[in-house]
Amino acid sequence: SSSAFVSVTHIHDELSLVVDEETLSLFLPHADVVNLHSQAWRVIEISEDSMQSAAGVFGRLSAPLAEHDISIFYLSTYASDYVLVPAAQVRDAIAALKSRYAVGVVGELPEAAPTSAMVAKFAAAGSSAESSTGTGLTEPAPMAVTWPAVGDALRVLAVPERRFTAVFGALCADLFVSANAAAGAGTRFFSLTKTADEISMLLEQRVVDALEVPGLTLWSHTWVPLRVEGNVGGGDGFTETGIVNRISAPLSRAGIPTFHLSTFASHFSLVRQQNSADAAAALERSFQGASASV
Repeated sequence: SSSAFVSVTHIHDELSLVVDEETLSLFLPHADVVNLHSQAWRVIEISEDSMQSAAGVFGRLSAPLAEHDISIFYLSTYASDYVLVPAAQVRDAIAALKSRYAVGVVGELPEAAPTSAMVAKFAAAGSSAESSTGTGLTEPAPMAVTWPAVGDALRVLAVPERRFTAVFGALCADLFVSANAAAGAGTRFFSLTKTADEISMLLEQRVVDALEVPGLTLWSHTWVPLRVEGNVGGGDGFTETGIVNRISAPLSRAGIPTFHLSTFASHFSLVRQQNSADAAAALERSFQGASASV
């Protein structure tokens, strides 16, 4: 892909992608097995210079957007955070952030995206195209949190551009071809986000150990995922704004660093392995006895 932004996340039995329309066209021959969200999204990169700590970044961003009824798709990476908002609401999203914080915008704000001809092509080819709009927080959905099984502890790493081909080739073999592909069924957890400025991956420790590619830079911490159960992702997902904020806010208040991954069907928040018990306690207190499998 020549796209300036592409993200691939493979978690258990879900393969979720964020691509531009040029790259999306490559999937048109397989439209019968592709679930396409018909809504166009715009990417807002959050400068790390404006945030002093990983703890609380997501909570501070998601709260004003939820209050202004703006759905978000959130991707953390090794060096940055990216908030995807509906294309028609990108100016509203900036205004919402400015209502709470001193925000400096770098670059031109894009105009609202026209109706996509590519969506129509997918629909004609038999794809299931999902669309929705926000409905606010007037009646919060029941919340539950689970801790998905993973094959190994998770690591966040940055990949130099010159090493990307070698790394990706090894990953494809491990994820889809080798005996590990079958062995990892039901516990697979992998994410890659490639932008104009960085290549960031989230991998199981055993996969990192097997790469044997020089030049990789790893965060020192290992991470464990928690999954927000509720009306979050595909299907009727993204219809209730603020649901992910309700999971991030208590973690932010507790000062627990988090790493976030939205997918088509779900949202995953990752916490450092040593903070998992504190995260569970913070969520239990927040939900005040509501259903939470922690």
